[in-house]
Amino acid sequence: MPGRYFIFLFLLIFGCSPKDADESPVERIEGDGIKIEIRSSSQKLRTCDLLELTIDVVYPQSFKIKLPDSKADFGDFSLYQINQNSPLAVNESSNHLSQVIILEPGLPSKHKLPPLNFNFWNEKNEQQTYSSKTLSFDVVSSIDAAKNMEIEDIITHTDKSGNTVVIVGSSALAMTILYLLFFCKPEGKDTIDEVAVALENIRQLGKLPESEILKQLPGKCAHFIKAKYSIQQSSGNLDVMIDSLEDKEVKGKLKELLQRYNKLRYSSKEIDKEGLRNVLSSFEDLFQELSA
Repeated sequence: MPGRYFIFLFLLIFGCSPKDADESPVERIEGDGIKIEIRSSSQKLRTCDLLELTIDVVYPQSFKIKLPDSKADFGDFSLYQINQNSPLAVNESSNHLSQVIILEPGLPSKHKLPPLNFNFWNEKNEQQTYSSKTLSFDVVSSIDAAKNMEIEDIITHTDKSGNTVVIVGSSALAMTILYLLFFCKPEGKDTIDEVAVALENIRQLGKLPESEILKQLPGKCAHFIKAKYSIQQSSGNLDVMIDSLEDKEVKGKLKELLQRYNKLRYSSKEIDKEGLRNVLSSFEDLFQELSA
């Protein structure tokens, strides 16, 4: 983990060059007192990287606004995280709202990000919708099979230090909601029910196409671990869930399975269907053993 932070800090200090700025243009949308600015952290990613979209919106204080959320269509990307500040007054008539959307790419290929929609309602409750352009990104493999088979740490490229939105109130609210949804259970409800449901969700993955298994497996496994060990944190990332375990034997088995999954996901443009289903079966067998 310290190594990941060191790499991230190194990129923040040395990774921003004029060339990077040229590769990550800023899209601006304006109209009726509304100004939207969208910046992408990079247009070329490795499969182990995260794409960071920084959105800044200035709009009339009398307007209501809805930025893209988890229900938006992110095309070839999977949603990793959304951070959003509370509105801040720019002057007597305008507000400023910032949002950071972090996305995870799939297998190496050309990735498309569909237009993002920004909805506004004026004083008369009349709706206006502004949409961004379709964006293209090059995603390349993070593994050179001829040299090594180790997975590099996930890095979020940041071309400006101001890209990261500091979340205080909104993050606290989001964590509270997640806590109420996932951890506050009605009296008399047995925790084993959640474990059984989580295990069944993993079993159901076997009925899906390999592309969906590849996408959903880490999240389903993370949910099982969270339910089984009553982990009190909002993260849904499998590596974070595994690192939080105290049982060294279980942690070691899960890390080995996660490494197998990562090699399948990040090392090839085509899905190794048999290998992926073997990994799914191994996760299922281990979780069945833990549930017994």
